[in-house]
Amino acid sequence: MLADADDTVLTEAEILELLNATTPNPVYRVYYDPATGEILSITNEVNKNFDTFIEVKHRQVMDFLTGRKNYSSYRVVYTTPNESRIVKKDTETYDFKSIKTIGTTDDYAESIIIENNLKLKRWIFKLRDEDKTIIKDFRIHAMLEFYITIADNPNYLIRTIKIKSTELAYNDKVYFDHISKFESQPGKIKITTRGFFKSYGLTTNDTAI
Repeated sequence: MLADADDTVLTEAEILELLNATTPNPVYRVYYDPATGEILSITNEVNKNFDTFIEVKHRQVMDFLTGRKNYSSYRVVYTTPNESRIVKKDTETYDFKSIKTIGTTDDYAESIIIENNLKLKRWIFKLRDEDKTIIKDFRIHAMLEFYITIADNPNYLIRTIKIKSTELAYNDKVYFDHISKFESQPGKIKITTRGFFKSYGLTTNDTAI
């Protein structure tokens, strides 16, 4: 005896849910603009078109994948240095900070220390162990930018240094050689960034290490 034909028609969204259900808690990447938090792509594959992303469980993005929600109306925000969330664009909680100048430090207690080594003609970036752990544990993938400008003319950009958060987390220090004579004249330049870590400190060293 033949079974009765099942004429149930599944929607595309329901098919997607069934397919994803075969893999327990698959990890998805939410790619976003680090300057605005705007979501650019959500996928469980590597997208080489974008650099900055957070990794989330399937259940956190299921509504976007099934079409119940439109990710263009949402953004990624950091509510604390170690917590990222996907929120609606009109949500008041928004922690992408404006450009800030990095001041000098003497106690080396900041989240990240940037050393301008005049002897080696090199910038040295070192992230505090506590912040390294946060980046690793929360799988924070961000492209960080540091801007070297003339001190009394911030519109005169000497160079931009780009560092992935994972580079800082998995290396003791990250190095960048000077590319101009201005960088060896600390009194004539300043370094700025878009706030990401809790605190920043700048030091100048004229000895080889």
